[in-house]
Amino acid sequence: MIEEKKRINPGPAMDGNFIPRWLFKRLEISLGAKAVYSELGRLMADDGRLQVGRLTIARRLGVRAKHLDRYLKELKLCGLIAIRRHGQGKPNSYFFFSHRWMEA
Repeated sequence: MIEEKKRINPGPAMDGNFIPRWLFKRLEISLGAKAVYSELGRLMADDGRLQVGRLTIARRLGVRAKHLDRYLKELKLCGLIAIRRHGQGKPNSYFFFSHRWMEA
């Protein structure tokens, strides 16, 4: 017997992260790195500043720190972000850069 399920419209509940279309369609970068880019963008302040600990990001995304590090490395190697480390126990600063992919 198949359980009948109630249909829903997920639109109103879609208040989560946003991956820009220019990034979403890129094959050169993993979906995990795209999710990290999205989360960093969501956390960024209106003045373009972002300081957050890597373990905080990992927890928010539900990934292990070693996976987060791999995704951050991808983003850095592609030239999408830079990270300034402030020392053990202090949050890192993250910076976004314009990229040729944004124009494609």
